[in-house]
Amino acid sequence: MTGPATGVPATDHPPARIAPVLSVRGLNTEFATERGRVHAVRGVGFTLQRGERLGVVGESGSGKSALALSILGLIEPPGNVVDGHVWLNGRDLRTLTERQLNRVRGQEISVVFQDPLTALNPVRRIGPQIAEVITMHSDVTRADARRRAIDLLTDVDLPRPEQAYRAYPHQLSGGMRQRVMIAVALANSPDVLIADEPTTALDVTTQGQIMRLIDRVVAERHTAVILITHNVDLVADFCDTIQVMYAGQVVERGRCADVLNAPAHPYTAALLASVPSLEADRAAPLPTLDGLPPDLSIEAAGCALAPRCPLSAGRSECHTVSPPVVEVSGDRTWISRCHFASEQHSISRNQHAEVSG
Repeated sequence: MTGPATGVPATDHPPARIAPVLSVRGLNTEFATERGRVHAVRGVGFTLQRGERLGVVGESGSGKSALALSILGLIEPPGNVVDGHVWLNGRDLRTLTERQLNRVRGQEISVVFQDPLTALNPVRRIGPQIAEVITMHSDVTRADARRRAIDLLTDVDLPRPEQAYRAYPHQLSGGMRQRVMIAVALANSPDVLIADEPTTALDVTTQGQIMRLIDRVVAERHTAVILITHNVDLVADFCDTIQVMYAGQVVERGRCADVLNAPAHPYTAALLASVPSLEADRAAPLPTLDGLPPDLSIEAAGCALAPRCPLSAGRSECHTVSPPVVEVSGDRTWISRCHFASEQHSISRNQHAEVSG
């Protein structure tokens, strides 16, 4: 399966199940506001194997970036991670001090933010910013750090790396700055890389270049990746596993090929239906999901999607009972948080069969 955005071939199955490099359990994050406490991340849990690529998708406000910051221990007031565990290489990051976390971040787990112009220091040259990340975690001389920084700029295909080493962020294009951010994130060969909307501000051609670059460098290092994005095509091309979030919760997770071909949650189905297709009637409007995302400062009695869900009409349990997490087709690696997951899965399979036929 290959989408139009990057041309990177997808793998249908994640790596063999061994001890996970990252394991998240029961993560809850809240933000204190004038309207009350906003529950941005609600009971999220998942595991990530070494070398696995996990795509996290959902509309704005679904909790994707809040989840990433919660994992990294970067939630700042008025936000607070109130519960949960984040095990990285068997160690719970939630029990570490800030000083200990600083040793882990950038070495065992790194992040590529969506806006490199704000992530990079605008008054410092590119090279010293990369070299600083190296010297923070390795006992090397300044000269060695400089050589490694230039090597990293070469690895991420930056033209004239020695010249780029001496440049300021504003002197580089958006795509070049994103390559620098990837070099920074991979400077110490982390076990886990979180890429938070790494191609949002880039044109389609540069998006493809950046995703092919990430694909190559993480494959060489066998790095596990969490790709946070709105773009389902990127996930289809790049990831092994997809995790769909809505209202701070994981509503569906499974192998990309399975979920994208026949989703078992109405929200996932709605996301996929809204993606333009070359085969679709250009005169017809794209399908939309009526209504707005819920107010996360209010605890809903039933399913958070119920007011917008096409399957909830006339079904009281959708509005009064929180939906269970169920296995789809008895597959432990494919779950859906829906009262009628089997019904949605059946609808999706029939639609897929019609399109394929």
